[in-house]
Amino acid sequence: MKKIIIPVSIVVFLIISSISSIGTDLDNQLGNEFDCQNSIEEDINYTDDNSNEYQTGLVEPDNWWIDAPFDPCDAKDRLPEKFDWRKEVSGGLPPVKDQKNCGSCWAFSTVGALECAVKIKYGLTVDLSEQWLVSCNTDNMGCNGGWFAHGYHLRQGNKDRETDKCGNSGAVLENDFIYKAWEKPCGCPYNHKYFIEDWSYIGHSHGVPSVDAIKQAIYDYGPVSAAVYAGFNFQYMYFGGVYDIDEGGSGVNHGIVLVGWDDSQGEEGVWILRNSWGPRWGEDGYMRIAYGTSNVGYGACYINFKAPKLKCEIDYPWGVLNFGDVHVGDSKTLEFDVKNTGEYGSYLHWKIYTDNIPKVGDWLIDPSEEFTLEKGEVTTVKLTFEPNPDYRGRFSGEIKVKNEDFTSNYVDIPIKIKVPRYRTVNNFFFNFLDQFPFLKLLF
Repeated sequence: MKKIIIPVSIVVFLIISSISSIGTDLDNQLGNEFDCQNSIEEDINYTDDNSNEYQTGLVEPDNWWIDAPFDPCDAKDRLPEKFDWRKEVSGGLPPVKDQKNCGSCWAFSTVGALECAVKIKYGLTVDLSEQWLVSCNTDNMGCNGGWFAHGYHLRQGNKDRETDKCGNSGAVLENDFIYKAWEKPCGCPYNHKYFIEDWSYIGHSHGVPSVDAIKQAIYDYGPVSAAVYAGFNFQYMYFGGVYDIDEGGSGVNHGIVLVGWDDSQGEEGVWILRNSWGPRWGEDGYMRIAYGTSNVGYGACYINFKAPKLKCEIDYPWGVLNFGDVHVGDSKTLEFDVKNTGEYGSYLHWKIYTDNIPKVGDWLIDPSEEFTLEKGEVTTVKLTFEPNPDYRGRFSGEIKVKNEDFTSNYVDIPIKIKVPRYRTVNNFFFNFLDQFPFLKLLF
């Protein structure tokens, strides 16, 4: 068999050509400012753990700090040695999410801060849509990267708000635009349910704010969005404990949320970092990271979320639901209107509680105890009473019309009922029996 000998020079030429070709492809992929992460073209089930790769996606815009809002967040009082919003809120903070195979950490950092704020202010766990930010922003951000996007959550009328492709702002519910981990067409308009008043970067200028300034912002406003450099060790070698491996030089590539701190851990203290890689990563989706490690805290920013004023108007005569006389064997229905007259964003779930209603008969409520009202909407509630023959006399109590989202918002409505002792009020015969109780046993 004749051997074929390939000159070494040809082999070297082929290797160099291949490397050059790979480099050219890589340059083309990095040509776009935000084109730094994989963008997939298939529908991914948000709940499936089908990827072993952790995506980042935070891309720092040029000169982002120019004309940006900054708040020094100077220390007001002596802050506690350790503070963790997970332990300050009944039931903890909302569940950690997973951005999957999409460089959308910027969206999860933005939404995460708002979801935490809603839980802190309302005690309500809401699931807000990151997909709306990914698909509907007008800044060319997406699965190929982006930056903090709190401007899209500003309320209608705020001069600094940013709007989606339909001209609207405010957070959208997850159920209205479910996360798919790819740049699905926007499909707006959507209902916008939650808004922020304003937002600000922390400190005096761009960079990593002081530890005290970040602490003050977390303490005053709730968890804050921030950046960090997530290198190999951050992504794949952290399983718990205090992380203090410094990577990335002066750069950042990942958006996260800081929910607290502990000065007693590590050499100088740690941040409690909330990630967007699902609960299987780190410590149930969280990390304890030493102050100053991997530029954690760069570009930290808080949001100012205030509960909208909630108010309902209930229209019923004379300030009481007076059923008057309701005879055994009969029933009576009264109606009253409930109107949501609250401020913007007061999307309310109302429920009628009958704990203090007179238990002297059967009650029927239509709608069946629970209903939803957006701002300005009205619903008519029908309350039907049918007496129990074992109870006679005058009775009073109340029903509570309560907003299920916000525990302090409710209205008590007094109720009065009279169940006549006998079949008719003016029946002389049965009134006569009142004078001889033993004779009533015959009837």
